[in-house]
Amino acid sequence: LTMYEHGAIAGRVIDVKTRKPVPQFEVSHMNGHWPLFSESLFSNGRQCDDSEGLFEIEEVYVGESTVVARAPGYAPAMAQVVVESGKILRDVTLELGRVSAKALSGI
Repeated sequence: LTMYEHGAIAGRVIDVKTRKPVPQFEVSHMNGHWPLFSESLFSNGRQCDDSEGLFEIEEVYVGESTVVARAPGYAPAMAQVVVESGKILRDVTLELGRVSAKALSGI
């Protein structure tokens, strides 16, 4: 039996221009360093509804991890973090930038 050590990631999702919280978003993580955005990063995502844009992800394997967030009308954001055993990595801020209607429609 192999025992894996875990930690947690906590932070918030904000609008990059207004610096205000994004209250409804999806957040996820994947073990390891993911340099490019991929839809597979959201394979274990969960919806969040928090007026302050706060989230916490528990039971994250120790070591490098990639945290991602997305919300309707915004481009996704990602951050590379290092999780330590038994600790909560706090103050992870994911900054979402608004996407124009033209960009969304492909015009």
